[in-house]
Amino acid sequence: MSDFKEYFRFSSSERKGILILMILIFMVMLAKWALPFFVSAEIGQNADLQDLVAYAEKQIEDSVNTDMIQKGEKPDKNKMVEYFNFDPNGLSVANWEKMGLSEKQAESIKKYEKKGGKFRSKQDLKKMYVITEEFYNKIEPFILLPETLIFENSTKNNIMRTPRFAKIFINTADSAAFEKLYGIGAVLSSRIIRYREALGGFYDKNQLKEVYGVQDSLLKQLDSLLLFDRVELKKININAANADELKRHPYINWQVANSIVKIREQHGEYLSIEEVQKSKLINDSIFKMMEPYLKY
Repeated sequence: MSDFKEYFRFSSSERKGILILMILIFMVMLAKWALPFFVSAEIGQNADLQDLVAYAEKQIEDSVNTDMIQKGEKPDKNKMVEYFNFDPNGLSVANWEKMGLSEKQAESIKKYEKKGGKFRSKQDLKKMYVITEEFYNKIEPFILLPETLIFENSTKNNIMRTPRFAKIFINTADSAAFEKLYGIGAVLSSRIIRYREALGGFYDKNQLKEVYGVQDSLLKQLDSLLLFDRVELKKININAANADELKRHPYINWQVANSIVKIREQHGEYLSIEEVQKSKLINDSIFKMMEPYLKY
């Protein structure tokens, strides 16, 4: 019942518009009655009537649109926007709407934040599909974030520049440490840790490129922060491991694992790591990748 009553509840501007319309309708009716005494009936029934009706419709439309804008509702084409300095992290839905986004678009940004998303630079906002290029260009001067990474100068002459992020050791850092680096979130940091454990440790920083989602450009950007710490790699004994154990390693598929075991069964134990190359499936490049993780 309360919803039904909403259709008969009007704002002050709407009431004003209805009053104007009623007055104009009365004037039209009066004009229609009086005009034949002064001018021809043809003019009275066409020109004046059409002009007055058009004017009345325009008054009502302007009145209603003004009230809707004040409420933050559509129509978007006439929506008044307000730009102000802001940090997008934690910005309310209402403030996003003030700058021109719809409620649904603003809610989409809030959902991203609830899932752990953060905006560390202005460019990060472009990753949101609800932020169009046109909208970004309008709000960009007001965003209280750096263009990209935040840098601080180590000398007044700007000769040396280092990011304000802690350096980490790729073989001993945990997922929380990786997550603090610009461009690496919770998902990517977990992938790095899982891949490192599957390998048995990193012997080269470039192995990070093998993690799904880690781009070359990201590694170049973080190169000075990623330190290689030499650790004892977890090795597989090629004279003891079965095919199932061998194929668990990211560099060894089932076919290669099976061939290593069959050669051992046919010719006896391996006397050196290089002997696994008796397998036609292991070329020089594959062996170079595998060799640090094998023992006999």
